[in-house]
Amino acid sequence: MSAGPDPRPTPHLGVDLTEETIFTWGAPPLKFGAGAVDEIGFEMAQYGARRVLILTDPRINELGIPARIADSLTRHGITSEIFDGCHVEPTDDSMDKAAGYAREQGPWDGFVAVGGGSATVTYNVFAILYAPGSTPPAPITSTFDAAFQVSYAANPSAGESLINMVNTGANGDPLLGPGFGGAAGNTCVNVYAFDPSEELIACCSCLLTPNQVVNLGVNASLTIKTQTGVVPASVTIKLLNTLAGPAGTATNCTNSAASAGGAGFPIVSGLVAYGTTPQAVGAAYSVVEHPFIPATLSAGELASITGRCASIIGNASGYGICTQCRPGALGAGKR
Repeated sequence: MSAGPDPRPTPHLGVDLTEETIFTWGAPPLKFGAGAVDEIGFEMAQYGARRVLILTDPRINELGIPARIADSLTRHGITSEIFDGCHVEPTDDSMDKAAGYAREQGPWDGFVAVGGGSATVTYNVFAILYAPGSTPPAPITSTFDAAFQVSYAANPSAGESLINMVNTGANGDPLLGPGFGGAAGNTCVNVYAFDPSEELIACCSCLLTPNQVVNLGVNASLTIKTQTGVVPASVTIKLLNTLAGPAGTATNCTNSAASAGGAGFPIVSGLVAYGTTPQAVGAAYSVVEHPFIPATLSAGELASITGRCASIIGNASGYGICTQCRPGALGAGKR
């Protein structure tokens, strides 16, 4: 009587074959070698292509390779056009132009990318943008010099927090600099500080000339004499940028924080702001810097912050009015 096969797993080079050790990788067919480019027409014909767009860059096109591919396509009854607008290190703009060209000159039932990364990367994104039923993506814009920006400061007992504000020059600039000719592009940065109970505890404004940077200390200016008489553990800080005067030619911002958005102080972009504040790291504090974040300003919010600021200016006997900004940028300091 013969013995049957041993049911026990057989070790192989120290590997227990009861575990999964074999994997399958399937790759698309690759055709390479001298003259392979002349077979592209045959390969495209197998897919039933009748009109093909060839994507390449200007340098590769000058070498004549795309034209050679077009001849191969023609020999197999396929018409083609060459688009050589692929950009080295492709950008969103160059890929969108490729998709736009395809839409305008289409329809197509096949595409051939010729070249290195510039063409193949363009093709990969292009295939998505050109897909039937696809909608061109809306442009993505980032505006960091928005008129209305928001941030915070915390831990006043651990050290000073600072606000650094820059006039980007978006609203004009004296042609030959600040020492020659009249004022232009001046702005008022209107500052509003709120305690955790949502009370407006201080407001003021800072004049910024084009390309100037000024700083404002939270402890030294915003919370030193609050309307409530209390120094909160943290504050929400809102900045609203306006022209200094109707044309940006005024040289003061008197009461602009109470009148922002009116004819005398129209709201404009052109502000970049950063804040520094102490943050707890274990038992110690570390100073961190962060940009103010552009935010949406509603009509109700504008009316509220300017109205409450006007009440502070008119009725708080000097309390709640933050002190003047200082020229230059500063970092926060530890106590």
